[in-house]
Amino acid sequence: MASRPDFYAIYNRTRVRAPSLGAEVISRPRLMRALELAAGTKLTLIQAPAGYGKTCLLQQWREHLVANAATVAWFTADHADQDPNAFFSYVVHALEEAGHPVDARIRNILRNESYWSWEGLAIELANSFIGVHAPIYIIIDDAQYLKNSPALECLRFLLENTPTEAHFVIASREDLGIPLGRPRALGQVYELHASDLQFITSEATSYLSKAGHTDLSEQQIALLEARTEGWIVGLKLLSMALHWDPQLALDMQTLSGERRQIADFFAEDVLRRQPRQLQEFLLRTSVLDRFCPALCDAVTESTSSRELLDQCDADGLFLISLDQTRTWYRYHQLFAEYLRRQLNDRLPGLANELYLRASRWLDEFGFHVEAFDYALRGNNPIRAAEILDARCDAMWSAGKQDALQRLAARLPAHVQALYPRIMLAISWRLIAQWNIRQAEQLVAVCSARLEDMQRSQAPAEALRTLRFRILHRQAQISHYFYQLETMEKQCRELLFDFTDVDDPYLKGSTYITLQYVQREQYQLDEIHKLSKLGHDEMQRTGFTHGLVFHAALCGPSYFLAGKTDEAISLLSKGLELARSFSWPTAPLGAVVAMHLSQVHYECNDVERASDLMEDYFAASCQAGLVDQLVSGWITRFRLVRMRGDSTSALQILDEAIQFADQHEIPRLKLVANAEYIRALLRMGKPDDANRVARRNGLPRILDITGPNRRLTTCDAALALAWCKLAAAQDRAGEALAIARRWRAHVTTARAVHAAVEWNIMVAELLLLCGDAKAAQRALWQAITQAAPARFVRSFIDEGEPMAALLNQILTNTPEMSPPLEAFLRELLACFDQRLIEHTAASKSKEFDTTVSGRMNTRELEILALAGAGMLNKQISEKLGLTEGTVKWYLQQVFDKLGVRDRSRAAAKARRLGLITEPEATVRYR
Repeated sequence: MASRPDFYAIYNRTRVRAPSLGAEVISRPRLMRALELAAGTKLTLIQAPAGYGKTCLLQQWREHLVANAATVAWFTADHADQDPNAFFSYVVHALEEAGHPVDARIRNILRNESYWSWEGLAIELANSFIGVHAPIYIIIDDAQYLKNSPALECLRFLLENTPTEAHFVIASREDLGIPLGRPRALGQVYELHASDLQFITSEATSYLSKAGHTDLSEQQIALLEARTEGWIVGLKLLSMALHWDPQLALDMQTLSGERRQIADFFAEDVLRRQPRQLQEFLLRTSVLDRFCPALCDAVTESTSSRELLDQCDADGLFLISLDQTRTWYRYHQLFAEYLRRQLNDRLPGLANELYLRASRWLDEFGFHVEAFDYALRGNNPIRAAEILDARCDAMWSAGKQDALQRLAARLPAHVQALYPRIMLAISWRLIAQWNIRQAEQLVAVCSARLEDMQRSQAPAEALRTLRFRILHRQAQISHYFYQLETMEKQCRELLFDFTDVDDPYLKGSTYITLQYVQREQYQLDEIHKLSKLGHDEMQRTGFTHGLVFHAALCGPSYFLAGKTDEAISLLSKGLELARSFSWPTAPLGAVVAMHLSQVHYECNDVERASDLMEDYFAASCQAGLVDQLVSGWITRFRLVRMRGDSTSALQILDEAIQFADQHEIPRLKLVANAEYIRALLRMGKPDDANRVARRNGLPRILDITGPNRRLTTCDAALALAWCKLAAAQDRAGEALAIARRWRAHVTTARAVHAAVEWNIMVAELLLLCGDAKAAQRALWQAITQAAPARFVRSFIDEGEPMAALLNQILTNTPEMSPPLEAFLRELLACFDQRLIEHTAASKSKEFDTTVSGRMNTRELEILALAGAGMLNKQISEKLGLTEGTVKWYLQQVFDKLGVRDRSRAAAKARRLGLITEPEATVRYR
């Protein structure tokens, strides 16, 4: 028999010694702790592509074990070790180098020229560990060289047959193919992969500092870490590039896989080692951000992708699995960048075709956004526009407006103009973002496109569908500008003239928009019917995103009608639904949250109202409906004013008016100005309120209640402000006539919340006109309307005059139902008890409401300071007047109010709402 090579006598001694640790080695305590957990397992397997620090980690682990008196054998494999005898020879030498005595019989077997099977040798080596009193660690590095060889079979045999005293630690770039199912189930295997080995931030920072990059910012380090994805060699190579060219630190985006340092590594250590078929596969699939076997087949026009992906995975070719089923993958980004550069160099022009193949497959299988993206990368914007045009309606219905807008923005303007459906979708989005002029331009372009299609004799069905969509956007523009009559006409045309157009989302939107129009005009008879029709259409879309807007537009209608529980339920469900679609404080949630905050505030659930305002107000100014802006700004103002900070409260209204001017939102500006006037009057500043009214062109009240126009909720806001202003100008009788007309109108319309507000207004005006009994009757009517709906703040926010009136009603009404009495006492409990006691102490059951002449701003200012307890001298110093002038003003006040001292004058003025009560006298819950 021919003699065998003497593998035992001839060997490379450096391969059975661990390499020394370099100066740049980074301590990795988290991985050392992981290996501590692995110390008791039969096999520790470390598998990752080249450059993930496997050898360095093993060096640190070996030093740790040796320092703790363990026996550690080290063996670095290479191609020559695929022969079983060579493999066994190096294992034996490694054990001897580590100080573990090897039986002379084994050495003789290795040297003996007679034939011995490797199985026999393996049995002898396995038996040599029996009886060893301390564990022995056998580290085999670069084990990928043993793959598919007899030596690997030897290793498998040793793993299965050695006693528990022997622990194998194996590092490999590739999957060795060792069956691990049973050992895993028995807990005999501990595994570390690339995701475990990659540098974390602290380790990357430590390495870069040792490499001399001490001047890099946290942001620059984070970018380097993100670019390398924790790949250690990648970080090292980019670090070297920064040393060679420090200017790269100014623009680290250029640190890509195309740079020479990275490219050379991939070329020499990765790509050139692969067979030609696999190289071609890697290059052609590099255009894909993520991929599965079927997509790779479509792009490469082959049927072998599954096998090639498995080979890439097994060979450690920087392939990252994206799921547990090993269906979707991606390449390490630096590796992908290198491959794409190689593709362009070797096969110029092919990339565009590959992108288009990917786009077709992705679109067919429902990955429309990626299909759009690949079409653009393939330099085919028309194909991208076709994909978006076919899917934009479904994206809108599913609540993906942001994604739709971002995609459309990537299309050239001349391409967009060819696809009116895309432009109309974007115009609706722009309306919701308060970019009204840009939206109008897009709708105008679509109208022109419709005319072109008519001239070119496009199909009638396509023309009607486009006309329907254009009309819907025009209705939304009318909504924005609060053009209610135009809006109602457009909605009815959409619903009754386009019955053949089957678009449930737009029809649902139109129903709830028509419901909004009717609510704003106090036409509440059909709001439930229209709400249900809109809800049913939205559900018919198959998506629930539209139900958020349904809640936002219909909830306030129920609130106006006094159906508070229904309003809270609908708005709360809408908010919960919005949260399920996006992050908790996203603009979608603000669409309903601002209305819900308003309802909770009116019901005196101030804490809940404040929480919603805190969470959603900022988002409400980013996108949504004009309706939410009005509720948001006004409720925010009232919450701040309620806490006594009048200056900050007025600043909020200033900001609301500026926002309305910036975005051309007439309804918000009108309501904010009306609230501003009422706030100034409540602060005892009628002259300032009058200036605001004149500056903003507050119309005469008879003009806005004329017979030729429908009254709206905005008209009501103006009317309330006008009545307050007229009362402050000694025109209480004129204001009372107008208030009664409004009260009759909203009462007939069954707008309960508005009826409460107007009954309160009538009561206050009657009090000013000297008819206290009639005032009490009007207020009692407000109470009976408000109690079932839990309308509380409408009373409390009126301050001291309301406290006095409510107490008089409680005193003078011997018989009332328990619920009404409980509600009345609840209202009174919200005021400071000193106000109640002061009123109760009065023997008269009616108030002296006589005021002889109008009081100007200076008189009210001096009276307010005197009522706060300031002496004449202090008032004179504060206002820059003489004491004699202050006394003169006070005498004018006493004469007009019919009293002879300052305390009675202040009390009467507060009851009449001429000056505000001291901030400490009102308590809110």
